[in-house]
Amino acid sequence: NRPSPEHVQQAADDVGVSLAQHLSSPLTAASVSDADIIFVMDYNNEASVIRDYPESAPKVFLLRSLLTSNLSELELPDPYGKDMEELRGCYQIIDDCIEAFSGR
Repeated sequence: NRPSPEHVQQAADDVGVSLAQHLSSPLTAASVSDADIIFVMDYNNEASVIRDYPESAPKVFLLRSLLTSNLSELELPDPYGKDMEELRGCYQIIDDCIEAFSGR
C-alpha cells in the first residue's frame, strides 16, 4: 500500500478531491468478496477483474456509467503519466461520478 504521488495529490486537491489519506491497495479475492460493487475505469480493467475473479462479474461496473450511457464516453483514460491539466480533468470526472453515486 502506498500513497499517491505528490503531484497527483495536488491535481486532485485542485478540484476538491483529497487523496491525503488514500493508499493504493491491490485487488484480492477477499476485497472482491467483501465488495458490494466494484467500479473500474475502462474495459481493460473490467475484463481483468472479471477474468481474475469471475464471481465478481455481476458487481463490476464502469465508473462513468454513473454519468452517461453513451458507449463512446464510458471509459475513463488512465491518468498515469499525464500532465496536471489531464490529471485535474480525470479527478473532476471521478468526483462527478462519486457525487452522482452518493446523491450529494
